[in-house]
Amino acid sequence: MTYLPLFHLAAASGFVIAVATITYLALRVRALSAQPVGLRDEDMEELSTLIMKKLEERPDTGLAATATKLDQIRVDFDWLIGERLIEQAITLAQSGQPSKEISRATGISAEEVQAIRRFRRH
Repeated sequence: MTYLPLFHLAAASGFVIAVATITYLALRVRALSAQPVGLRDEDMEELSTLIMKKLEERPDTGLAATATKLDQIRVDFDWLIGERLIEQAITLAQSGQPSKEISRATGISAEEVQAIRRFRRH
């Protein structure tokens, strides 16, 4: 037997092995991609419990502290908006705008606009 038939036999064997390997890998990838990705419900529950314990250990991250901080921010925001609206009403009053226009533009009641007009004269 010469080297050429051995070479052909080796090449054919290598080709068969390569096709078999590629087929196996393709089937393996398909099987893995069909499996759901993510955590099991038990794992999610465990993580949730650990996170809640960590949050409860720190006093500044509790829900009550967060609610208090939000209330403080809301009060500050309301004050700031109120101040800004009053400043805008004063500017409009000084420019000679009618009370109805000031009330419509700022949302301040007509009585409040009249009070602003009275106080800003002095």
